[in-house]
Amino acid sequence: MTIKIKEITLGLGQLMLDPNNYRLNTGEHWKKVTDDQIVDCQQETQEKLIKENISDLETSIFENGFLEVDKIVVKELSNLTNPTNLKKYLVIEGNRRTAAFKSLINEYYNKNDESFDEAFPIVLREKYKSINVILVEGSDEEVEDYSQRLMGIRHVSAPRQWGG
Repeated sequence: MTIKIKEITLGLGQLMLDPNNYRLNTGEHWKKVTDDQIVDCQQETQEKLIKENISDLETSIFENGFLEVDKIVVKELSNLTNPTNLKKYLVIEGNRRTAAFKSLINEYYNKNDESFDEAFPIVLREKYKSINVILVEGSDEEVEDYSQRLMGIRHVSAPRQWGG
């Protein structure tokens, strides 16, 4: 099988933050989280990403909307049982943006009456239900290789700055 990449639309609740994200690996007592454990450690992963200072992203999303210029990249988490029967997807690229959006939703969404605080931007009220992402499909080894290459391009070499 070769890597397949396609655009799909998901709800924010289907996006699982990656507890194995390189950004979160402090080296001390770090143990790789298996796919089976990912859903159960979402709160802890969210808290760790918040400590990575995502307030700038929260402010940007709140003021400018959730822009999809740089698409979030995901892989499907298979063999997961969940009560909603909605498939879950692991965020390969875009964990900080996803965490920032989830944090905003948690802050402004009233779960008791299922409505948003009036201060929450209208453009974001529906966006969390319909986010365009890039799905990467292939063998576990192919997806892992693709993910590592993507991380190298996005976070190690990074896009070059323009000259004068």
